[in-house]
Amino acid sequence: MKRPKQDRLKFTRGTIWMFDNGDASQVEGVQGFSRPLLIMSNNVHNKHSSTVNGYTISRTLRAKDRIPMHVRIRLGGEECEIQLEQPRTAPKERLGNYMGTLSESSMIDVERAILSQLAIKPFTVDTGKAVKKLGNVLMFLKHWSDKVELSKLGIDDFMRSLICKIEDIHNDLQKSIKNG
Repeated sequence: MKRPKQDRLKFTRGTIWMFDNGDASQVEGVQGFSRPLLIMSNNVHNKHSSTVNGYTISRTLRAKDRIPMHVRIRLGGEECEIQLEQPRTAPKERLGNYMGTLSESSMIDVERAILSQLAIKPFTVDTGKAVKKLGNVLMFLKHWSDKVELSKLGIDDFMRSLICKIEDIHNDLQKSIKNG
């Protein structure tokens, strides 16, 4: 059977393809031969590049010493592990058969494990500071709109709408802080 042209295949984030990794057995700790590859590079890269970035999947499970950088999934009815300590750059021409797409919950597990592997802390927002800054922006916009004849600029409706939206967001944030 003839394989479709590369540009017609959908190498997208979260899809799994058979990857011919060649004979990497001469490099210690590197998995060789053909194995499934989870594509994790963004779709803009995937569309325009001749390569994709991803992680290999092993059918050999480490039951005794489960590694935090391995995420278990089901693939083709089998339990497998995505090996997140070994990212791969794979030329598209070495990707073979499409094997499936990772579920949303498994993608979240993979993303968390990658952040952990790279020691990246999740982004958090200090809502108290955000409310204060948003309040300052709101006061500035109200003050500015009172001083300038917005109708002459042709933005009076836009500015009123913007101020209303910011007030709504500001009020919602204040309520969420009060409610815990």
